[in-house]
Amino acid sequence: MKIASIVLRLRAADTRFGNNIAGAAEFGMVQADTLTEDTAYVIQTDETTFPNQTEADVSQRLTEEFGIVVAIRNDLSLADKTGLTAYDSLFEIRREFWNILVGLELPNDDDPQYIIEGPISYKGGVLLDINAAWLWYQFQFTFPARLTGALQEYDLDSLDTISAQWVMTPNKQIPTKGAEPLPGAIADSDMESIISFTENLLAGGFDSRAFDSGFDLYEG
Repeated sequence: MKIASIVLRLRAADTRFGNNIAGAAEFGMVQADTLTEDTAYVIQTDETTFPNQTEADVSQRLTEEFGIVVAIRNDLSLADKTGLTAYDSLFEIRREFWNILVGLELPNDDDPQYIIEGPISYKGGVLLDINAAWLWYQFQFTFPARLTGALQEYDLDSLDTISAQWVMTPNKQIPTKGAEPLPGAIADSDMESIISFTENLLAGGFDSRAFDSGFDLYEG
């Protein structure tokens, strides 16, 4: 999902955060000791997928989720270091976000495989952290989408060349001349049959030069 449109809508709505609304990159770099004002960050938090619904093509439902993480000053009042004032402000902040986002249908972009199928709904909120300076809270939102499009088909007719290289290297497990073959060893006649079968199988239409070098067979 793209969060830029959500960030722009929140900024344009003139919430208590004004233009202090950023995205995931800014949230990843934020340092609590550098904050000076109440700030909000829009981040993607989850993406749930469901099985494909058809066999002939792609039709797969998605549930996209994003969160708005807010940092609220908790030290505006020397008498209130418990966060009650900051926590009470979350009620109004939540209402602002509801009025802007709940029921909103985000526009589809130019990607024909990704379709937004319904409006944004509110999922809930969770307290992330609270200390003497800041209260961190996350509001969670979700909307349905769909992955669609035809299945990819691959043309294998262009596969007209197969090259193979057989290398028989010295092996201490191969018995010396005149010794009894080891159990499970491939006899010379069997190997010759395998080579002959392979050459005949690939004869005509394939590059027979792969077999021009010949084979060195162990003779017992």
